[in-house]
Amino acid sequence: MSRISVWPARDAYEKLQEDDAQDSIIDEVGVQAPARRSGQHWARRHLQGICAWSIAVTLSIGFGIVIGLAIPRTTFGHSRLTDSPPKTHFCGNTSAEAIAAGCTWDQLTWAWYPPHCPHYANEEFVAADDWKFFSDPWGTEANSSMWDRGLNNQVQLFSRHGEHLTHCVYLLLSMGQIVRDGTPTTPKLRNYEHLEHCVEMLMPVVRADANYSMINTKTPAVSYQQYC
Repeated sequence: MSRISVWPARDAYEKLQEDDAQDSIIDEVGVQAPARRSGQHWARRHLQGICAWSIAVTLSIGFGIVIGLAIPRTTFGHSRLTDSPPKTHFCGNTSAEAIAAGCTWDQLTWAWYPPHCPHYANEEFVAADDWKFFSDPWGTEANSSMWDRGLNNQVQLFSRHGEHLTHCVYLLLSMGQIVRDGTPTTPKLRNYEHLEHCVEMLMPVVRADANYSMINTKTPAVSYQQYC
């Protein structure tokens, strides 16, 4: 850290007697002042230069820190996350375009992912049940043609309430994996309102559990080793 010079203290002057005031002023100003002022002028310019240099160095260091923080860093081999969408949709706008681009289907978030995007708990979600999808709310199961049209956003598909609840459970598990591994997330996974919605969906089911009020759970040991 640069040391900033301190301005010298003001010279202390003794009170003059009235009789000697005029002669003293003449001696001080007329004779001694030029030499003293010349020395003081040089000292002040020298100190001003030191101060200016110190301030410039401090500002340069501060500016460098700001720029360093603004530059995207890499974490676990991945660039820092950004909410700025790409200029073009990597996976296109149809299932055919997505497959041609090497994208893969993520049923948990109902989205196509570029090749470098992790799928997190998608496999566990798909394996959790034999999920069925329907072309209407009255149970008409969607055939392969309806499924293809649904993935192209041409028709609306429907699912059971249990599929919705299970989706929320594995969505929260995906967020835990992201925090654990420090890996990239998609905009859908980063959508906090979606997580709030899932909590609202799950809480009534939790409260409806037959054992909700049963005293059968031991509290864990208190931990003092946490940090962040």
